[in-house]
Amino acid sequence: MTWLIILIAVLCGSVMLALLAAQEPGYVLIIYQGWKIETSLALVVTLLLVCAVIFYYLMRSSAGLLRVPKRFGAWRSYRRECHAESSLNRGMVALFEGEWKQAEKLLAKNGKLSHTPLLNYLGAAHAAQKLMAFERRDEYLNKAAAVDTSAETAVGLTQARLLLDQKQYEAALACLENLRQSVPKHRLVLRLLAQTYRQLKDWQRLEDLLSVLKQYQVYSDVEFQALQHDCYVQLLAVYADKHDYPTLHQLWRRMPKRMQQDVDVVQHYAKLLILMDLHNEAELILRTTLQRQWNNSLLMLYGQVQGNKGQLQLESAEHWLQQHGDDAQLLLTLGRICLHNQLWGKAKAYLQQAADMEQREAFLLLTEVLEQQGEQGLAQEYYRKGLQLLT
Repeated sequence: MTWLIILIAVLCGSVMLALLAAQEPGYVLIIYQGWKIETSLALVVTLLLVCAVIFYYLMRSSAGLLRVPKRFGAWRSYRRECHAESSLNRGMVALFEGEWKQAEKLLAKNGKLSHTPLLNYLGAAHAAQKLMAFERRDEYLNKAAAVDTSAETAVGLTQARLLLDQKQYEAALACLENLRQSVPKHRLVLRLLAQTYRQLKDWQRLEDLLSVLKQYQVYSDVEFQALQHDCYVQLLAVYADKHDYPTLHQLWRRMPKRMQQDVDVVQHYAKLLILMDLHNEAELILRTTLQRQWNNSLLMLYGQVQGNKGQLQLESAEHWLQQHGDDAQLLLTLGRICLHNQLWGKAKAYLQQAADMEQREAFLLLTEVLEQQGEQGLAQEYYRKGLQLLT
């Protein structure tokens, strides 16, 4: 459209000049070193215009020729970028398909030319990891960090995940703790950090992290409760192995109330107290919990306590009998308590009731009671019945 307008303007100008030249052609005389040229003004103007046009196109052509190397370079760069983008696409497809060797080659080869070199190098690091080429993996991660300094978190998280997949937990921990300093509220960093502590069985540091995990809602309620449960159960076992009751007691006191009411945690804590021969502490914990929530596992454990509060134990259990009726596990527990306190008559009565409800352990305990009372024949009969139930 532009060229058409210019052409029309040129034609109109030419016509006007021709009309003017026809009316008044003018006169031009040029004398130079003995030479004399006489012509009309219209012809001179026309020649000048033609020369100007020729000069313009000569200059434009020269400029175009000068720009040829630059245009060729730009074309080559464009071709390389297209090739790099194609390599990225094919490399990512190979990565998802599990073709690790091909993926690494395609992604690493054109990383510098790609519009997204960060993706190239991170993908190549994943592929190198699968090929067990850990030096190349670390090299790609370093390149990824160098090409985009703003992606420090993404590179660090990728490195931590790869290290965790390879079970290089100490190296992953160092990486994650470094990341936490720069992004202390990043939920994925905190989640991976908790996972690493768990793998390293560093339960103390995991406990220190629990409040942060809860604050930033890193886990769902169900996941967090499970993590919290495992952490405290493992910590209880660690302190029990060291026979460090003061620290064990402090841990129990600082536990969240929900954990202190968790039946599994209470059961684990009470078992550890019994193993440490701290029966009175176990009795108190079990009695308090059973008064709040009835549980057969805790009730069975309560019958194994052999502290110096046998009368209190018996009174508590008999009080529960009034509330819960003829509960087979409760009758067995009462039998155990009476047996520990050498109340043979009561022990026999409670255990016989439990045996009538086919509590297998009651038969074996009755054998002990009957032997104490000199009833050997009846003791052997209950022993045989107990074995029959066991088999």
